[in-house]
Amino acid sequence: MSVSVEALLQAAAANTAAGEFQAAGDQLRSVLLQHPDHAEAATRLADIEIDHGLYGNAVARLLSTLRAHPRHVPAVTALARACLLAGRPEEALIHARRAVALDRADPAPRMQLARVLLRLGQLAEARAIGAALLAAAGDSTERAGLAHGLLSEVLEADADPAALEHFRLGATLLPGDPYHHMAYGLALLRAGDYPAGWEEYEHRRLTVALRKQALALPWELNWNGQDLRGRTIVLYDEQGIGDAIQFFRYLPMVAARGPARLIHVAFEALAPVFRTAAPYVEVLDKLPFGTQLQYHCPTVSLGRVFGTRVDSVPAPVPYLFADAEHMQVWGPEIGGAPRPRIGLAWSGNPTHQNDHMRSIPAALMLELTRAMPSGAFYALQTEIRPTDAAAVSACPALHTIGGRFRNFADTAAVIHELDLVITVDTAVAHLAGAMGKPVWVLLPRVADWRWLEHRDTSPWYPTARLFRADRDGWPPVIQRVAAALQSFAG
Repeated sequence: MSVSVEALLQAAAANTAAGEFQAAGDQLRSVLLQHPDHAEAATRLADIEIDHGLYGNAVARLLSTLRAHPRHVPAVTALARACLLAGRPEEALIHARRAVALDRADPAPRMQLARVLLRLGQLAEARAIGAALLAAAGDSTERAGLAHGLLSEVLEADADPAALEHFRLGATLLPGDPYHHMAYGLALLRAGDYPAGWEEYEHRRLTVALRKQALALPWELNWNGQDLRGRTIVLYDEQGIGDAIQFFRYLPMVAARGPARLIHVAFEALAPVFRTAAPYVEVLDKLPFGTQLQYHCPTVSLGRVFGTRVDSVPAPVPYLFADAEHMQVWGPEIGGAPRPRIGLAWSGNPTHQNDHMRSIPAALMLELTRAMPSGAFYALQTEIRPTDAAAVSACPALHTIGGRFRNFADTAAVIHELDLVITVDTAVAHLAGAMGKPVWVLLPRVADWRWLEHRDTSPWYPTARLFRADRDGWPPVIQRVAAALQSFAG
């Protein structure tokens, strides 16, 4: 017996709410098999694809839908979101403005338009949209919560301290929405309120993105500090390389609790470095099927488990090291170069949602090579972006060695031989800091939570010096770094 379209849509909605995205997608595809031009089913399926990073699939699906239903506002709004997350904000702006023009009463298109404007740095218009949405929310708790969430993002981008209160109100009015709690947690952590921030940030584990990265382990076995003697615990890295390096410092603290078996599931590129640092840990790049365990915990949650405050961050640097084998490879090449030997990294993962904020053009970073005519500069980038290739080729003082790195064990061996690392907020900053190497970190005006606010040092990395941008952007930062580099050189 065939299932009605309405029943399939209802079941898909229930499964989406429960996080059963595969089942929801199958049900929506069943609708589309019966009705290929069903706009609602196609848009909802595209929303699932967007949430799972399948932006190209979503864009193609939405464009096809809009050819049949050019005025279907949810599809136009979703198309704007897909383009924005795919790194095409100018296209996203066109679709977002069209969605608003088609339906000026629905807050969803205006919310999406504000987020596109935020990405493009048009903060005044984005702020006005947020204020208007809040004023129009009336007695609707959901609309007010969403408006506060939007305003918090806009104010944060403008470094306005009022953002924190809007983050709080968004989380308070939408208690079941993990994204608002996660955002509030990050804001608290950035402000230095670690106890409250860790708790709110735990909601990240309920979001689509983090649930995809988590190991498929029973929630009831989550470790919250219980006795580990005679037990097996699995720790795992759930987010980026930088997070993994930052929170590796907690593994000796977990080991001190006396587990019979301590397994750490790490990114493959980091596993060799972690094995060198902690031979007492079983460092794996994947958890074998059928592993028997009593507890598990993502490493990012260890800050909460151990009650870390700003003034109690465990920072026993160095806690990561280069291994002898890789030093034998890189030592002869780097060790004979004139001093000071300086490593440079100017960009991170281009797919990172804040890459446009944290990465800088190579041409700007390479101005530093003129500030120190002696010594040697080494590019720690594993890849040179096409937009940076000309500047890199035109810099004779730069040794481009990063393309030969197989994993972070190579990076660590090179950093071991350097006198200083200058980098944007990427994994290189964490690795240099974890190795106890002097590292200068160039930060955007609104930096990631771990760098806190209004300070030029880090409790996480005692050898780090922070150079923060202001409204004038990166050029003044480079000028300050160049001046500091001249003093460093002698």
